[in-house]
Amino acid sequence: MNFSKRYEFLIITWFEGYKLLDPLTLDVIDIYKTQYPMNCAQISPLMTGEQGMKPHVLMGGGIQARDIALAKEGG
Repeated sequence: MNFSKRYEFLIITWFEGYKLLDPLTLDVIDIYKTQYPMNCAQISPLMTGEQGMKPHVLMGGGIQARDIALAKEGG
């Protein structure tokens, strides 16, 4: 769970992706689903700027390291 730089947005991650929320009302602004589990998400400073909202979100997670290590393809 992270806030944007000016505390205008709140982002939470869950097994299927992330949800972008209004921190005062907890209304859902955006939902993004992925095929892989997400561990963390951060709102980019570009999200709130003088030129308007630019939806930039950085997410981390995906396939677990042990699954990659056991896979035959992919090195």
